[in-house]
Amino acid sequence: MRSYNQIWALWMLPVIVLTAAAAPSLHASAANDETGIWYGELDAGPRLFRFIIETHSPSESEGTITATLTSLDEGNAKFTLDDCLVDNTSMMFKLKATRAIYEGTLDASLQSVKGKWKQGVSFDLVFKRMEQVAPPGSGNRKRPQHPVAPFPYDSRDVVFRNETEGIELAGTLTIPREARPHPLAILISGSGPQDRDETILEHKPFWVIADHLTRQGIAVLRYDDRGVGKSKGVFDKATTADFASDWIQSHRGK
Repeated sequence: MRSYNQIWALWMLPVIVLTAAAAPSLHASAANDETGIWYGELDAGPRLFRFIIETHSPSESEGTITATLTSLDEGNAKFTLDDCLVDNTSMMFKLKATRAIYEGTLDASLQSVKGKWKQGVSFDLVFKRMEQVAPPGSGNRKRPQHPVAPFPYDSRDVVFRNETEGIELAGTLTIPREARPHPLAILISGSGPQDRDETILEHKPFWVIADHLTRQGIAVLRYDDRGVGKSKGVFDKATTADFASDWIQSHRGK
């Protein structure tokens, strides 16, 4: 699974994946200050992401522009942007949570920004001004591959302790119901902080894998990385050896 995560880490953004949703209507509006609403679509190859950026003029006390990014297909969730700059020539901001940076240049009409979204690799991204934020729309899209109850196996929340590190890690153990010994698979995430389902872009690949294996008679343990979900510890300070230690303790605990 490590190679899978390394590929998809480029799209581990707090944003929405679009396949066939219609874009909101765009209307020209005055552009004489830092306040504005912008709409953009990021074409990342197999995925299309729709963004709405809302920028607000700096307050007299803070002197900095505040801005949010809205994920249209993820419950219209909002995320605060970092180090935002918007003037009559450029738009720049960071999304530190995903190590993403955007740098763009306004056109002469001040209605469009053409720039690059940089996150490991660089993608073209154009924002256009909107008169108002699009209403909530196509969020909470069904994911047909997600397992659906009732399940022919037992599932329980578990906690195991890494005694060496002095932290507790939490996960889910799925167990076939047949009264006999079963092999055990432990799912280990790849790059980046991951929850027990390896949730990414509304998909939960570890849950799907656990469901399939358990239906085949294999018990499966999947757990939140340290510092993620219900697991204790600090992810950013951990080394590869630390993560290996977590896995060893999970194996010994079973």
